[in-house]
Amino acid sequence: ICATVFVASIVSSQNKDRLELELSKRAQQEVDEVLTRMKNVETGIRGTRGAILVGGLEHISAEAYRIYAQSRDLKTEFPGVRSFGFIRRDGDREILQFVSTETDDSTAIGLDIASQIPLRDAAQAAMRSGIAAMTPSLAPFFGSVQSGTWCLVVLPVYRPHLPHGSSSERDAATIGWVFAVVDLDIVVHGIDDGEDIELGVEDITVRGVKTPLTTVGRLNSPSVVTATRPIVAQIYGRQW
Repeated sequence: ICATVFVASIVSSQNKDRLELELSKRAQQEVDEVLTRMKNVETGIRGTRGAILVGGLEHISAEAYRIYAQSRDLKTEFPGVRSFGFIRRDGDREILQFVSTETDDSTAIGLDIASQIPLRDAAQAAMRSGIAAMTPSLAPFFGSVQSGTWCLVVLPVYRPHLPHGSSSERDAATIGWVFAVVDLDIVVHGIDDGEDIELGVEDITVRGVKTPLTTVGRLNSPSVVTATRPIVAQIYGRQW
């Protein structure tokens, strides 16, 4: 995460060393909480992958997946996650087969993600590495919620009993991907509601490009800022 924390003039009477120490401590706490919430997303998609595998790769039905999806409480277990779903690899196509959500995403079923290049690229990166990968921020492209800053976290699903120790073996064994649609504004909501601190999150994966993602907190006097603290971290293959 690349987060900048602004501390307002409420602490300006403190000495410089104490200010720097307090700023670094609070900034790291904020960033750690964002990372914890984002890493929790992978717990959800691993559960989805398990449901797909146990349900039978070739035979799991939309109804069986719906029953599994309804057993999860997205708002409580995975704050910020809008949907979990499954993309099946079908020859040269990658088709969205199942999606569970708090909104109506039924129009997405059958979508070939080849038309969504950032999602396709993240899926390919996850397949090659064997670990979860994340897209850059995307405009919502399915479902009834068409606002917010979205990204998708994807994880490959391998056919059981096939080797997947190397990149080529993982390519041959991949039958699809499970994914989570994440609303970053909700992920960071409530991390710090104070009036003397503000946390901004940017994607700096592409060298020389800063893409603002979301902001949490607000300053009581935004025009008076005494200090900032940037922190950089990796999350699902992207640099924030």
